[in-house]
Amino acid sequence: MFNLLLKFALLFNLIIILLQPILCYTPSKRVYHNGVIMDHRLLVFSGYYSNLSSTDEMFYLDLSKQFNTSNITWTLVSGSRLPKYIWSAASIGIDSTIFLYGGVKKDINTENYNLTDSMYIYDNSTNNWLLPANSNNILPRQQMKGIPDNLGNIYIFGGYNVTNFTTEVNITGTTPIKTELTGQLLNDTNVFNIPSRTWKFISVFEIPNSRRDYVAEMLPVGIIVYIGGQKYDGNTTVYTMINIYQIRLFDTMQSKWTLMQTEGDSNVLPRMKAASVLTKDGYIIMTGGCSNNFQEVTPNLAVLNTNVYPYEWSIPSSQSNSPPSMFGHTANLYNNYMITTFGYSPSGDYISDVYILDVTNYTWVTSFDPNYNSSSSSPSPSSSSSSSSSSKKGLAIGLGIGAGVLFIIAIGICGFIFYKRKIRATQEPIMKISGGTRTRDENVEIHN
Repeated sequence: MFNLLLKFALLFNLIIILLQPILCYTPSKRVYHNGVIMDHRLLVFSGYYSNLSSTDEMFYLDLSKQFNTSNITWTLVSGSRLPKYIWSAASIGIDSTIFLYGGVKKDINTENYNLTDSMYIYDNSTNNWLLPANSNNILPRQQMKGIPDNLGNIYIFGGYNVTNFTTEVNITGTTPIKTELTGQLLNDTNVFNIPSRTWKFISVFEIPNSRRDYVAEMLPVGIIVYIGGQKYDGNTTVYTMINIYQIRLFDTMQSKWTLMQTEGDSNVLPRMKAASVLTKDGYIIMTGGCSNNFQEVTPNLAVLNTNVYPYEWSIPSSQSNSPPSMFGHTANLYNNYMITTFGYSPSGDYISDVYILDVTNYTWVTSFDPNYNSSSSSPSPSSSSSSSSSSKKGLAIGLGIGAGVLFIIAIGICGFIFYKRKIRATQEPIMKISGGTRTRDENVEIHN
């Protein structure tokens, strides 16, 4: 019996060891990454950490279960690694597909920078990254947003075209201590058509200044709202912050730009590298960001009401559990929750925490309930069937639970057999057999 228990214990421990990297994944801290909600999961990928050390894995936070921000469980998506190291790219999740455009790229094997541009497509049903039609007819770019419409188009405006990487070295001339990206700001508008996998340049009048690191949201009426960021002022070396109260609107139906002077609270400072979401009732929530020299900006949370004309800014009252000042993070909307992940603090620290804002009352909360406002549909999760990665996780969990159940059953069976043997040995008579003695249970085979 002892040998049987030992075998089951070893089997159980082996399964747990094999499942540990999948079910108990601890991702690296990162900045300039991407986050997309799909199949009730917040998928996180790309970005870099610690002096441009890059990462290529994909992992997710399960939004179908309750959790607390003090105990976040990340799950690695097996077999879904990026084809290159990428950061400062634009990501768009539509149905069961992620479109990842632009960004700074490094070869995974050689870690050489790659200045060419590509649109990578991730198929959630197969866990594969694909390279679609050539995008060399538009300039490579980083630090911009990709905004989808309801007609199968993705709009890309502006960004930064890196043309050279300058590496400074220490006095020994061997170890790089800083890498600088040099290039030019852009102000062109390009459209990627999803069904045809083709690009189109839009020629329009009254084009805004070149800009990067803005936030942008598409309103239901087909107007893209561009807020903040850095602009080019005509000097080859100087970039300035864009007035947060002067926002640019692009009408996708008429391919027309307009300028709006917003009103409301006058204490919203200009910023770049912030994150934003659009609520279902027409409010753009902007969180974080930094100044031109990467310093803290206030407030950490600001709201733009697009239901009035001109749009109006407001600043929610400060709350407990609010995140620190950060930039280079992501914000995603799920039901009535805005979920922010990772990023970088102006004080010089990488952030690994998850912060959740209840968008109905602008309160930072620590508990996530997937059934909260369950009657409202999330704007981001797709309605596609579960992916193979979900199946893999389900299989892994099933194997773990099955092993545990088998282990408990085995202990119960062995305990029961041991108990019956003990009772029989003390209560039943001993059969006398020539040549020795034995109990009635001897020579009985037990199959496990």
